[in-house]
Amino acid sequence: MDNLAKKKIKEIVSSSGYVVAEMDKTKHDIFPVSFDPEEGESLQELVQEEDPQTVIEIGLGYGFAALNVFAAKNLSKESNFRLITIDPNQDSRFSNVGLQLLREVNALKYVKFHKDPSEFVLPDLIKTEQEADFAIVDGNHRFEHVVVDLFFLGRILKLGSLIFIDDIQLTGIKKAVLFFMKNLEWKIEKEGRSSKHHEWAALRTRSEALERSYDSFVDF
Repeated sequence: MDNLAKKKIKEIVSSSGYVVAEMDKTKHDIFPVSFDPEEGESLQELVQEEDPQTVIEIGLGYGFAALNVFAAKNLSKESNFRLITIDPNQDSRFSNVGLQLLREVNALKYVKFHKDPSEFVLPDLIKTEQEADFAIVDGNHRFEHVVVDLFFLGRILKLGSLIFIDDIQLTGIKKAVLFFMKNLEWKIEKEGRSSKHHEWAALRTRSEALERSYDSFVDF
């Protein structure tokens, strides 16, 4: 599995990021919409360090982050690993390229794809008591959407889990993350800038439950 994903990443990079969608034969330049290979390597390192069993990804897009997750995992046929990925624009904006690439590396058997927006999917996951121990946030970049995504992820993720956040250089995303740092004591453990288009951060949720008063708020 990891070899197939790594080979696919090299293939994409060697073709300057161009992928032809099987769905409609359109040609897609996945960079810089997707983060670049250097950021992918950083994600791989974090996945290897954390060794998660369930990853929630908000924003499958062209599937490059997901490929890097599978490149980092050494999966056997008996593996219980799951990637829960969400993208309401997969069959429109991205012509199903993300799912196509995952199929090409034989990863779909480990994937649960949701086409509905994350603000609908995440509460449903909470209702079914779904747990996860790693998340990737690269969906809607507006402040209010990132806040909603992080709020629900905080209910799903096990205590002390890591959230990989792309495009934290954007003011809306940075402000959303700051709220959770100031009010829920989440912490940025690592961060980096891989290109002029993308900066990332690894955000750690609190390792113990936080007791807060009903009117608790720290300005950010």
